[in-house]
Amino acid sequence: MTCLQVPYIIKAEIRSAMRKLKNGKASGVDAITAELLKADTQTTIMFKVIWDCEDVPKEWKQGIIIKLLKKGDFMGIGEASHY
Repeated sequence: MTCLQVPYIIKAEIRSAMRKLKNGKASGVDAITAELLKADTQTTIMFKVIWDCEDVPKEWKQGIIIKLLKKGDFMGIGEASHY
């Protein structure tokens, strides 16, 4: 893999984006939480390498979708109105 050396992203931009992450949210498939990203001092280096190489980890491209039922009558659980 060849990494591009394009200075399009700087550490200040990464830090700014990380400060905007909300704590207390569930992690994704990769099990990385916002708190973990904020606590790791080497995170900015990792994001710079990902940016330069244009190679995002496959786990970051996956998501988990969970249907949550609304309160009320669950007898018609297959009906879309209960989601």
